[in-house]
Amino acid sequence: MEHLSLNWRKVLCARIAVLSATQKWWPDVRVKELDGAFDVLERHLLLRASSLEQSADQETLTKALGNLVHELNIGAITGASDPLFDATLESLRHSLSQIDCTQCSAAPTCPGNPQIVAHHGKCIDFFRRWFIIALQESQAWHVAHSTSQLIDQVTVDFSTSYFANPPDSLNVARHVSAKTTFPDNPLFHSEVKLLLNVPEFELESLAACPYILLHELICHAFQGTRRATTNRDRRSREIDSFSEGWMDWLTFRIFLDLMSRHKSQDIDTPLVSETVSRYRAARQGRVSDVAEQRHRAFFSIGEQAAQVFHAFLNSNSAAFSAGADELFYKISFQWSLDGDSTERTRFVTLVRQILQFERKPDKLSWLRNAVKKYEISGELRDLVKELPN
Repeated sequence: MEHLSLNWRKVLCARIAVLSATQKWWPDVRVKELDGAFDVLERHLLLRASSLEQSADQETLTKALGNLVHELNIGAITGASDPLFDATLESLRHSLSQIDCTQCSAAPTCPGNPQIVAHHGKCIDFFRRWFIIALQESQAWHVAHSTSQLIDQVTVDFSTSYFANPPDSLNVARHVSAKTTFPDNPLFHSEVKLLLNVPEFELESLAACPYILLHELICHAFQGTRRATTNRDRRSREIDSFSEGWMDWLTFRIFLDLMSRHKSQDIDTPLVSETVSRYRAARQGRVSDVAEQRHRAFFSIGEQAAQVFHAFLNSNSAAFSAGADELFYKISFQWSLDGDSTERTRFVTLVRQILQFERKPDKLSWLRNAVKKYEISGELRDLVKELPN
């Protein structure tokens, strides 16, 4: 696993500290009608944060962060003075003081050891905490709603990386992304990599991180686990309308539940939820890039199929032994763990054909009976047998 270079971590830490400190005071600033001056202060601090990338390699992260607010003249920067500005800087100083490299490494300067950064680094603390929360949530849901005995055997590593060219097509939280890869060795190994456009990293991107990490860990990190023999079958790990759309809709339901139970010390919870809703809506917009068009089609098609299938289970709940939610989660996680891309795509296509396009009584009856057979057998093939003509 790898992580951002030391100087990029200096920038990232500083920008997050600034964003966390300023968002706390924006409501009071607006009441006092100091928006313009406060915005100037925030932008100045963020620019100073980004300039830390040019700091000397041997300068510790702790010292670099201390320089962020050294000899800062608020009046000269903003042309205004108010106790709220002083309170903001005090909040910022407090946040920065919590990041001490000596707590992670015995060396006078950070050696950049990926293991130290990954497991102890204060510099990526926000991301690591949310990765752990999301990983534990994903493990719990997979265990609760599948019969697989292999979940505990899957090792999921976390890494961070710099990316300089965010997609122009995404207008919400466009300075963060993520991807999951499956190293060939050892068996049952996934790596979730958070991609950060560090010098432009802003509040929306910070707010979207908990959801983006949860998406990777619900939709992809355990994908194809039950198909593993010597390695996970390549077809079980491919991105398709089920893994990217259907499972994302399920992830959003889990995310809303998760946010009702976890409060972030770094960012306002309502802001996180509102940002994520806009981020998901933005993913359905039209774009010119062919690869992105395909990806967004997966998202839209899979999400629609998941919605109509969940509604179908609800409206026919009297026909089934399990409740609609339990049945939906069980089928979804089993397809994710056990199906390959061709099988999953066929299932999504079948659901849309019956529930979105045709809605014929005989087809609805067939699907109802197929789900009942699945409840008895636990076999996914009962859900994708040939439809009656």
